[in-house]
Amino acid sequence: MLNWKFIFYPVSAFIFPFFDNLANDSTVKTKLCSVLKNNHLHTFFFDHSLQKIKCTQIFCNIFNKPRLTLQRNSIMRKLVKSIALSVLTLSSFITTAQTDKSLLWEISGKGLEKPSYVFGTIHMICQDDYLMTETIQNTLKNVDSYYAEINFGDQQNIAIMQKSMMSEIPLSERLEPAKYNELKSLLKEVVDLDITQFEYFTDAAIVSMITFKSFPCTDFKMYEMELLQAAMLQQKKLGGLETVEQQMEILSKSLGQDAIIEMLHDLKKEGFENTKKMVELYKSENVQGLYDYMKTSSYMTDEVYNEMLTKRNHNWVNEMPEIMQNQSVFFAVGAAHLGGNNGILKLLKDNGYTVKPVKIQ
Repeated sequence: MLNWKFIFYPVSAFIFPFFDNLANDSTVKTKLCSVLKNNHLHTFFFDHSLQKIKCTQIFCNIFNKPRLTLQRNSIMRKLVKSIALSVLTLSSFITTAQTDKSLLWEISGKGLEKPSYVFGTIHMICQDDYLMTETIQNTLKNVDSYYAEINFGDQQNIAIMQKSMMSEIPLSERLEPAKYNELKSLLKEVVDLDITQFEYFTDAAIVSMITFKSFPCTDFKMYEMELLQAAMLQQKKLGGLETVEQQMEILSKSLGQDAIIEMLHDLKKEGFENTKKMVELYKSENVQGLYDYMKTSSYMTDEVYNEMLTKRNHNWVNEMPEIMQNQSVFFAVGAAHLGGNNGILKLLKDNGYTVKPVKIQ
């Protein structure tokens, strides 16, 4: 089955939208505040859009007022926009057979003046499972630029992403009655959410909220945000391998109501076990194990796999040579993109680069 909590980017889970009727959901409130504080988003983003309103003050302002809607409340709109750091990427862990266990790889040769690096991330993880070793930090410190899938150091990209999370067509009109009722029942039973809260959100926003509720913890870390903040403090040049529009197009092709319903069924059946297994494999840098585990997914059709991974990997590898030709770059992408015959590592090798694992622990 497909483990959606590791397939979206925050572009696996950075987006935690607030909904109309979540005022009494203390779990959501606690988790959101934890994410914001642990990743310093209450200063990084709120300085930009909410004039340094503290995380706790925001929760007080929002959750204590009845029937706030995105359409009527400017603070709510700004908060949703600020938290929507990226669209959940559809590819966090569909990895491939790889003899070497590593999440960090050095790229050299083919006329490069300095080596560059590519690091496989999990977009969201419980704080207790978070792994940021000295080797990873020093590698970032010694490069010239930091590139993620999307450059969220650019506020314009955040604004585009924010807008893309809203739907002009209500959910009740997008779904057939039978599917609507099934989704309504599952949302209430599995994650205790009312379907009316999602009326004007996209499928991606709905999945992000379910993903958020499916973790066995309240304290989170996000690799991309940690790396971005470090890169900004070190005054690195920032960049992205694709645009928000490109990623949203992929998302719309690969995600729908069937995937949402499947995710809820999986969560109902397995609870947190699927998450724990994936995190164990990630922490052990077991790329082959992740691949074998994810191959059991019934949703991962050839078409979805091609859209989520193959096409994007080829596009990125076409972009990377020019980016790293005259500078050293730290690339951070979902771990799924590293392996396989169409993975970034093999494609780089096929293009004449030397790619070797870096021991990080």
